Amino acid sequence: MDLRDYIMLLARRWRIVAAVLLLGAVVGYLGGHAETPQYKATATLFVPPPPAASGSRAPSYAAIAASPQVTAPVVHELGLPLTPGQLARRISADAPPGTALVRISADDPVPAAATRIANAVAQRLAVIVERLDRPAGGGSAPVRPTVAIPASVPSAPHLPTLLLDLTIGLLAGLVAGLVLALFMDGADSVLRTADALAVELDLIGGPPLLGTIPKDGRVARRSVAVLADPHGPRAEGYRRVRTNLRFVPSDRGAKVLAVTSALPGEGKTSTAVNLAAALAETGARVCLVDADLRRARVADTLGLTRSAGLSTALLGQAGLDDVLQHLDTFTVLASGPLPSNPTELLGTEAMRRTLLDLAERFDHVLVDTAPLLPVADATVLAPAVDGYLLVVRAHRTTRRELARSVRALQHTGTALTGTVLNGSSGRGDAGSYRCRRPTLARVPAPRRYRPVLQLLARPCGPTPHAIAPFPTTESALP
Repeated sequence: MDLRDYIMLLARRWRIVAAVLLLGAVVGYLGGHAETPQYKATATLFVPPPPAASGSRAPSYAAIAASPQVTAPVVHELGLPLTPGQLARRISADAPPGTALVRISADDPVPAAATRIANAVAQRLAVIVERLDRPAGGGSAPVRPTVAIPASVPSAPHLPTLLLDLTIGLLAGLVAGLVLALFMDGADSVLRTADALAVELDLIGGPPLLGTIPKDGRVARRSVAVLADPHGPRAEGYRRVRTNLRFVPSDRGAKVLAVTSALPGEGKTSTAVNLAAALAETGARVCLVDADLRRARVADTLGLTRSAGLSTALLGQAGLDDVLQHLDTFTVLASGPLPSNPTELLGTEAMRRTLLDLAERFDHVLVDTAPLLPVADATVLAPAVDGYLLVVRAHRTTRRELARSVRALQHTGTALTGTVLNGSSGRGDAGSYRCRRPTLARVPAPRRYRPVLQLLARPCGPTPHAIAPFPTTESALP
């Protein structure tokens, strides 16, 4: 992961990081209050250098201040409930550079006890220093250390330091929060909801989310929801995408729109077919092109033939008019026989001219393409299309796959028109406002009014003959 990935991680999981950071601060603050206060008393010992010495020996004497030769007599003298080793951990000594002073400090929960220990250690160290400097042949020592500044009783504890404890808690909380966020992000990198997808698109600079297509167990996945259940939540989801497409700004317009996804099985073909049917409901002239020349599914979905189609026209084996198949609501250009070189065929000038010709004949041209990540078929169409519609499968597409797909489309220089979340768990907004038949009075109406009531009791929405249903097949949509 690079710096950009960590920034995106923070943006996605900032609530977790903030919560753990706050918890660390609280723990640090409470831990500081729970600590036993420690008081420090300091005594200063003056150790003059010997006459023949070239420098001060104070640093050497400071090093033995916590030795057993000093602490053992102090424990016995003061009657402390400590061992010499335990007392040594409460003592610190240092020698300021360029001086003949040794500062001896002692910590204790009781201020007076800290003072007694510091003074006792200073006095005992003076005895040890004088003994060490005494000549081997006898006589008085050339150095007579003295306690220059006795320790005084401290008025305030030096530990705990709330600011230090709070800082440590914050740092520990930050590290723990980042680790937890990284773990959660790695354990659950799948995009599940529209909100999560919208946040991710904002982070990576992706196209806007145009709509959510919910699951609907009443409609088979292989069927065309806009036709099989025109008032169901899936059909309303596609109509919402249709409506939002009108408000997407684009330099070249969005007349020729390529529909793709990161990987197979995310619903790009079902989205293309249903969106074509939804656009046709408005009276627009729509052409659906199956440009997935590796796993063509449009013709099978609509019960059409693909013995001739796009590949036939691109190879010059038939004219465009000869391979177009006209349905009651829109026109389909099937894939035709699958070629051995689909990427090269889709990148030809003939493909660009074909889509340009269709754009002149129809109000909307939808191009079902191959997935982005496995092959380059979708990206070679960039010069021939006005924009891309990226289909994301809920509970399947990962954040990394989404980011790679968006980057691949951005590199083409063609507009990213929008994103569709397919197969979300919720019923969507349409599920709470379905079309219902009017409820009439239960009292039998007079005979002369019954024709009027029968007219009012018709289902709302399009009449059954407004859109002829397409036959379905057993092949599943990718």
